[in-house]
Amino acid sequence: MQRLPEIWGGAQQEELRRRLRADDFSLGCSYCAWERDQGIPMYARVYDTLKVRSAAPAYPTRIEFALTNACNLQCTMCNGENSSAIRVHREGRMPSPKAYGDQFFEDLADFVPHLEGASFVGGEPFLGAENFRAWDLFSASNRGADIGITTNGTQWSPRVERVLDELEPGITVSIDGMTPETFESIRVGADFATVLANFDRFVEHGRRVGKRVNISHCLMPDNHHEFGALLLLAEERDGTCTSRWSPRRRTRRSSAAPPEELEAVLRSLEGQAEEVLPQLEGHNADVLRAQIERVRVALRPGGSTEPAPTIDAETIVGLPRRRDPQDAAPVGGDGPDGERGWLEVGPNDIVLDCSPELATWLEVDRAALIGVHVDHLDRALHRRFGALHDDEHHVDDDAVERTVRAGGTLVRTVAVPVRDEAGWIRHVDLHVAAPGD
Repeated sequence: MQRLPEIWGGAQQEELRRRLRADDFSLGCSYCAWERDQGIPMYARVYDTLKVRSAAPAYPTRIEFALTNACNLQCTMCNGENSSAIRVHREGRMPSPKAYGDQFFEDLADFVPHLEGASFVGGEPFLGAENFRAWDLFSASNRGADIGITTNGTQWSPRVERVLDELEPGITVSIDGMTPETFESIRVGADFATVLANFDRFVEHGRRVGKRVNISHCLMPDNHHEFGALLLLAEERDGTCTSRWSPRRRTRRSSAAPPEELEAVLRSLEGQAEEVLPQLEGHNADVLRAQIERVRVALRPGGSTEPAPTIDAETIVGLPRRRDPQDAAPVGGDGPDGERGWLEVGPNDIVLDCSPELATWLEVDRAALIGVHVDHLDRALHRRFGALHDDEHHVDDDAVERTVRAGGTLVRTVAVPVRDEAGWIRHVDLHVAAPGD
């Protein structure tokens, strides 16, 4: 596992910077690429106002924290990567292991004094012990940082009040409906009245310290009819609403809404606009107009009715994230003959670890193969041995085998998943062999 200074100053970060300078979004930036291709203003533009201290700054200006998936809700559009409740109850998986220990927070203590801002998302941030530990670091060495926290609004306690008083964060509350029926059917496990009461508490505190409280919203075919009322709530509380359009019903893994349903959504939003636009100003009015335009674009010939790529793909190295435990026994035994090392691959085909032996064989820095897409293996093989050709690929039960020739070197990879008791992939072991080497 890489430490924070290695991540910030390592080879992967430099490669990401190099690619982005060349308008290459392929290294973990697929969401922004999707927004660009759809003609949607890219979310990454929110960072354009940050100061660039140098071409390779010693410390970042801002860090966005997602330290834990601890959450008490099972929202219909979410998954177990972002909600511990979904992971255990809906997906039947073991709880996620703790990812951030003492070493991380010791390293973070050196970064915090240099930050101008930070944001915290979850899970539910006010339920994660790791977040409170990070907030203590800000309280000790950088109370002037611009802190943002996105919460589901279910939590209010003395610990929450202490964070509000010490750091005066900007608060964003996730609200996906304006009636108990709609809200509670989407944000499963939340009480609508409690969330609205806490929302007003956050608003009251924000007004005392001069911070606006905003609303985060996922606009769907299930709640579009209440979007105007939600925007009015934001306007009345002196806040703004940020809305993400998802044309799928209930979950992003269910089928997309058919055109006739999207047409009904469009008519509904246009009708609400006539009623509420005169009462909205600036940002909130623009949000409503933008969402209407997105639905119109989706209905045009050739328009995309599909939402942005999911945060976590349905497969890892071509293997399904989940299989029936009775059918998911991994292939046993040692690695293939002539094995030169291995990669450990996680969600979105991102390399989590690399054996020193493989890095040595490929003549690359081991850190350069960690935290990047697994296709970096092909690039390393190309640089080491020559152009790739004669690719053979097949699935053998719960394993994927591939044979390729890099220059004059025959290379075989065998991807074997490591699954938990419920059949979910923990990670994939990708064995790399050169039998004739």
